[in-house]
Amino acid sequence: MLDVKLLELAHCYFQAKFDWSRSPCTGLPHSPDYELGLTGDVDFRMLGDGIGADPEFKRNTSNELGKVFAIWLMTKHYGYRYFCPYGLAQRLTASESEKWTPREKGNLPDYVAGLDKNSPTILEAKGSYESIAFDNADFKQWREQARRAKLIDQAGAEIEVPRFVIATRWGIANRPRINTKLLAEQLPEASTPLKPAPHSGASMIRGHYAVIFDHLLLFEASSQLLSGTPIIRPQTLVNASTYECTSGPLRGRTFVGPAYVSMSDFYAATLGINWGPRSSARDGGMFYGIDATRFLEIARASRSVDRPGSWEFEPVQIPRNLDGLSLFGDGTVLGDLSHFRPSAQLAWE
Repeated sequence: MLDVKLLELAHCYFQAKFDWSRSPCTGLPHSPDYELGLTGDVDFRMLGDGIGADPEFKRNTSNELGKVFAIWLMTKHYGYRYFCPYGLAQRLTASESEKWTPREKGNLPDYVAGLDKNSPTILEAKGSYESIAFDNADFKQWREQARRAKLIDQAGAEIEVPRFVIATRWGIANRPRINTKLLAEQLPEASTPLKPAPHSGASMIRGHYAVIFDHLLLFEASSQLLSGTPIIRPQTLVNASTYECTSGPLRGRTFVGPAYVSMSDFYAATLGINWGPRSSARDGGMFYGIDATRFLEIARASRSVDRPGSWEFEPVQIPRNLDGLSLFGDGTVLGDLSHFRPSAQLAWE
């Protein structure tokens, strides 16, 4: 049995949501056209028959939450730090010495994920209301989808990479005997040994942080990462501020990001879950940001793309008992705004 913290799922949802329409007043992604309700039991179980009534809508939103759970599992249990949407990874490597390309026509996997820049990994994520098993037809199709993307070198030879398929079946109130379950499979490796792929790995990291910077309203910095332009100007931080954590084991650490004043807006913009009565502390808002030291490391890496060691970041250290906060190894943090206060502006390098 897995212990799943809803705050960590909301944290993963920011990475899963890549293409959205921004709210004109807060910059947050609009909430989906559904509201996901939980039964309030210990089990992760949805009210009624699940999300929505229209079959296509239900399938799409189920897969979206499947991505959230896949990112959560890869982050919390496998130690992965980077998740770049596959289409973005293909775009970023189009002119690189290592590039992603389809093996054949058909649906492509969801993410290029990674522990570091030397280990790009294919991740295919699914969500389903129907039975899932490693030996059923659906899982076979998901394996084929994960294998459909290939990484090639400058000579056109394929570079073998790890591949994961992670699928989640949802438990719903109208089927009380069926519990939410998650299946994860690493596809068998090829006979040839894996070798580092640092060029495509660096593009994966750029894509990962470009998505995060977009969520943090750091639009200029996001565009610079996507275009390969050096991040050199303090104006990059327009729309965001520096905050200091004031409690728990993260006390004294600084983060860059926007503060979301309305908790209602925040939760509507993430999982849309009916969280029930909210405390006055929670009504004070939420903070989503990135470790200030990591932000400066990314800026330095963008200015030294060809230097050995660029885009090689140590995992951000995560203390135990985070006191109601969620911190991931990529440096992003999520928690009640009451844990943070504005601090001096970032010392630009």
